[in-house]
Amino acid sequence: MTNKENFEIIYKEYAPAIRKLCLSYTGDRDNAEDLIQETFITVWKKLDSFRNDAKLGTWIYRIAINNCLTSMRKKTSTFKKNDRHKLHRNTRGIIV
Repeated sequence: MTNKENFEIIYKEYAPAIRKLCLSYTGDRDNAEDLIQETFITVWKKLDSFRNDAKLGTWIYRIAINNCLTSMRKKTSTFKKNDRHKLHRNTRGIIV
């Protein structure tokens, strides 16, 4: 069986669960779909280096969770940078 055939089997088996996982983290279908794609791109690139120390599903879930957390951190960081200009101090010097 070729790598492509193996990958197709893996994708069909794990994509629905990864979709639910990403959607639960993001609450947004479009963002979740992007994260699913990123997850399986990583799986494709690193499948040859999978060491079987854990189950394949556990490995894929960990990749997906890491992608979700990275995405959340980026959004938080972007939000802070974009909204910093909206903050102002009231008469007591407290940022509101």
